[in-house]
Amino acid sequence: MPQFIAAVDIGTSKVTCHIVDQNASIIGKSTIKIQIIHPNRGWMEMNPEVLWEQFKRCVKASIADAKITAENIAGIGISTQRNSITIWNKCTGKSLYNFITWQDTRVTNDVHSWNSSLRFKLARIGGKLGYFVTRHNFFKAASVITFSTQQVTMRLLWLLNNVAEARDLVRTGNLLYGCIETWLVWKMTGGKEHITDYSCASATGLFNPYMTGWSSFVSILTGIPLSIFPKVVDSSGILAVTDENIFGKAIPITAIIADQQASLFGNLCFNKGDMKCTLGTGTFLNINHGSKPYASLAGLYPLIGWKLKDQKIVYMVEGNASSTGSVVDWLCKFAKTDNPQELVDLASSVEDTNGICFVPAFNGLQAPYKDWKASPLLIGFGFETTEAHVARAVLESFAYRVRQIYETFLEESNVTINSIRLDGGVTSSPFVAQLISDVINQDLYHSKATNASIQGATYLTGLGVGIWKDLDELRNLNKSNTIRYLPNIDKYTKYDKSYTTWKKSVKRSLDWFD
Repeated sequence: MPQFIAAVDIGTSKVTCHIVDQNASIIGKSTIKIQIIHPNRGWMEMNPEVLWEQFKRCVKASIADAKITAENIAGIGISTQRNSITIWNKCTGKSLYNFITWQDTRVTNDVHSWNSSLRFKLARIGGKLGYFVTRHNFFKAASVITFSTQQVTMRLLWLLNNVAEARDLVRTGNLLYGCIETWLVWKMTGGKEHITDYSCASATGLFNPYMTGWSSFVSILTGIPLSIFPKVVDSSGILAVTDENIFGKAIPITAIIADQQASLFGNLCFNKGDMKCTLGTGTFLNINHGSKPYASLAGLYPLIGWKLKDQKIVYMVEGNASSTGSVVDWLCKFAKTDNPQELVDLASSVEDTNGICFVPAFNGLQAPYKDWKASPLLIGFGFETTEAHVARAVLESFAYRVRQIYETFLEESNVTINSIRLDGGVTSSPFVAQLISDVINQDLYHSKATNASIQGATYLTGLGVGIWKDLDELRNLNKSNTIRYLPNIDKYTKYDKSYTTWKKSVKRSLDWFD
């Protein structure tokens, strides 16, 4: 019986595949850089057909690197960036437009228009009345309902209104919509399966986490037909089977999960109150919220973490800042370096920012501001300012955004936080990890795994195919895989003062773009 699994992570910048054995050891791997297309300012796209070819090439290269064949693969699973969407013709399988990624801001004005519209104001009033009468969290969430550029709704509406064939295909029942996981499963199964999982669906803004189904309310409100949506399935189990012509063998697809949920799972945050903080392309704080969805008034998102076979749905709460690793890439261009470590070295060469504040609002500001028109801002510099001060201000801004989101959790939620796991490419620097620990004054447990999302996909894929039988077995695989960072109280006191000043600079950045 084959005892290896293939786990694939489709991130914002690269596709990575690991071939893993029964001990969760990586025996083969491959990484391919994703090409991002920028047709206009704020537009970020990917070619669906190119991504599919890269996905196949990455999996095959990993199998070759492991010196095995597809016959040895028991199951394949994927974790993926969320909410990057496309539409395609059901009959031909041809994509009608590029993926519009989750960082794309073309619908900013549409989002603002909808959120300030009379119908939304009435919906929020209805939510307040419903919550007053029933005290149900569904109505509490409805009382602050808004669309965002990161969610799918407005970008999908843009596709339906701007792609010539879309409306005609809707009328004939031949249009399909999907995020990356849905498109890849469709391609892997030869067009037989149009599915997503609960975690990916819950992040779209089109899914009702309280009723655990696609939202008929949003469908009626926007006119987006439910007929184009994929079927929602578990996150782990025998979910589909690949066409044998794709990899040379029909391989069970045994895991589908969104990247941040995969990271939470990969960090072994299986209990209510377990939290993880990821600093990758963006910053994401997620907390396991147990078997009930959470309703927030400050812009934290009630999402589904995962759904295992024959088990209850696990919910999570999320706060995010969309620009982190992408800001490092931007700064590297200005510093004319390909090595982010040089920025860290620069930042650590000075004791403080010398009064500079940086606001990383390249894609607006999420919780607790929910301002999609906010602008990046560098303020407080003078003739004595050096590159080192700027580099440090950028890295400190990441830690301050983490603190803002963390404090929002504490203010809004009555969940006791058990521990905080840290992961993501930006935190591979001990300087950054220690900085975050000092700024929030909390112990942090940093995963030695370079990619917690693919680790989560690995665990779910193995559970789905029966290589590992339960969560306890997964815990035993990963007992000594963390580094602990302890806060320094003197540095916390220093950063606490700087944090107050930094929050003043954030106010200057708000509502900048028309």
